[in-house]
Amino acid sequence: MSLVNERRAQAGLPALSPNAALINAAQRYAELHFAAGPYQLSHTLDGVPSDRAARAGYTGGVGEVIVTGPPSAQKLVDLWMGSPPHYAIIMGAQFSEIGVG
Repeated sequence: MSLVNERRAQAGLPALSPNAALINAAQRYAELHFAAGPYQLSHTLDGVPSDRAARAGYTGGVGEVIVTGPPSAQKLVDLWMGSPPHYAIIMGAQFSEIGVG
């Protein structure tokens, strides 16, 4: 979360606040991915991101940024920042909360 918020601060955007429901949804999805096996990266293993957030009790809009592979948080954030769709979500002014799993 801190690396994402550092990038947002550099762009003059407010920090994302941790949200318990989003953290719960993210952790459950991370566990589902782990159980599915290595490199089973998908945004739809159990529905769409908004479904997962709703099941966890979150009622706001959502965006999803997932990855598997590189061993460090810095490398993951660097990958996301180099991907236009992921960058748009991370830097989206419409988002104010975050969940990491």
